[in-house]
Amino acid sequence: MPLGFHDTAQWAQTGGRESSATESTSLGSSRVLSVELPPEPTSAGRARALARERLGAVCTPDALDTIALLVTELVTNAVLHARTPLHLTIETTSEHVRLCVADSSRQIPEANGYDSDAVSGRGLSLVERLASAWGVDQTPSGKIVWCEIPI
Repeated sequence: MPLGFHDTAQWAQTGGRESSATESTSLGSSRVLSVELPPEPTSAGRARALARERLGAVCTPDALDTIALLVTELVTNAVLHARTPLHLTIETTSEHVRLCVADSSRQIPEANGYDSDAVSGRGLSLVERLASAWGVDQTPSGKIVWCEIPI
């Protein structure tokens, strides 16, 4: 887990229950927003709204649109494929926003090549194209899928 991110073991101890978003300034000039979300389709909309609300003042409109799209994709993937409670962390520095979605599944996501008429399956391809970096970190309790967007 990257330095400064909230401990996913502590999140796992709560049983993944949804809670209020918490914010800290423990990383010098960076800000961290952390929220637990249930494995429900409405979590993607909640994550998108939180990102727009909390980042609107620090991001360009184009960056904010990209962040909203990518946080929706990461959360949706966790809801559809992991089907476990998830933990969204958004870290903002002067250079980028880092989105992390932790879940309790050990299944590693892969970007797939889908037909142009497919109705789903493009999430990680979008992340791959729009983020400056992305990856998957395995944890003792599952994984963290993350991406970075320049601001």
